[in-house]
Amino acid sequence: MRLLENFVSDISFVDIPSRLIKLLIRNVNADSNNLELIDGLPNKEIANLIGSTRAVVNRHLQKLKRSGAIEISRNHVEIKDLSLLQRLLELQKFRNS
Repeated sequence: MRLLENFVSDISFVDIPSRLIKLLIRNVNADSNNLELIDGLPNKEIANLIGSTRAVVNRHLQKLKRSGAIEISRNHVEIKDLSLLQRLLELQKFRNS
C-alpha cells in the first residue's frame, strides 16, 4: 500500500527528470555502481515505470548523458557518476520549489 501511495504521489507532484533520476538511483548496486533491475530495459518500459513517454525519457536520458552522469548504449545505461546524479536530483528539487 505504501509503494502505491509513493507512486501516486510521485506521479502527481514530482517532475519527470526527478522521477527518472530517482529510478536510476534506486536501481544502482551500491557496491558496483551498476544498474540492476532496469538495465537492458527499452526506454518505453522505463517510461512506463515513471509514468511518461518514450520520447520524453529519451530526451532526459540524453541530457544526463551530456552532463556526464551516465553512459548509454543499446538499452544499456551505465552510471558514470552517482554523486553527480544525486546532485542533479537536488537541483531539480530546488528548481521546483
